[in-house]
Formats: sequence, C-alpha cells, structure tokens
Amino acid sequence: MEKKFKHRKTGEIITYKDGVIKSGTFVLDMGCEPSSEYWEEIIENHILFLTEDNIAIRQGDEYCCIHKNTFEPYEDLKMFTANSGVVLKDEFLFFSTKEAAREYILWNKPLLSLKEISSIYPGIIKHTIFHLIKPKD
Repeated sequence: MEKKFKHRKTGEIITYKDGVIKSGTFVLDMGCEPSSEYWEEIIENHILFLTEDNIAIRQGDEYCCIHKNTFEPYEDLKMFTANSGVVLKDEFLFFSTKEAAREYILWNKPLLSLKEISSIYPGIIKHTIFHLIKPKD
C-alpha cells in the first residue's frame, strides 16, 4: 500500500511503497520506510460509503444497518465502527444513527396487507387500491 509522508522542516511530500521512495521525478530504493525523525506520515481519511441518511462514513466513524429486503435491524441496530473492509451494500442499508434507521423502517417497511387496508377503509374499492400501490419485483 502506498503511503505519503511530509518532511517535518521543509514540508516536502513524498510517496513510499515497497521500499521505494518517490519525490517528483526522483526515485530512491531504500528498502525501508522514511525515518519518523524527519518525516511524518500523512493519513488520508477517504469516504468509505454514504449512508441512506446521506452522511459520509470514513474510517473510524460509527454506523448501524438494517437488512435490505426485510427492513429488520441487524443485531438490534448495534453501532459498528467503519474500517476499510468490505461493505455489503447488496445485503444491507446503512445509517449514521439508530434514530435514522428506525425512521427509515417506519416509513418504508410494509406493515399492512390489502385485506387489512380494506377493513380499515371499507369504502375503497379493491381495484383502486391495486392502482395506488406499486408491485414489488
């Protein structure tokens, strides 16, 4: 993995990978990392993913998730700490807070059958209900 370092006095930026240091067009095969006495590693904290509530998650941030198909909370909405590992976007929906996940479930999880809706609103003709809802794939 390539790392970036900044010189403590001059501010010069170099890259390091597999024992090789690069600075502009200059390449030096040292076989070891730059000395921490002179060089400070630059830690870049890239966005790993966006949550459903549109929050950028970076390494070290906390998030929780629900199952994408069932809207069921994963491990009772346990908060996880993000790392650079695999994110299972096909299986889960991610949220920055438990409250955001609960609100999403409330607004999106199917709760009533057509029969239940028909019993609550007996005046609604069944074919009208079918036209109002979109079928699931």
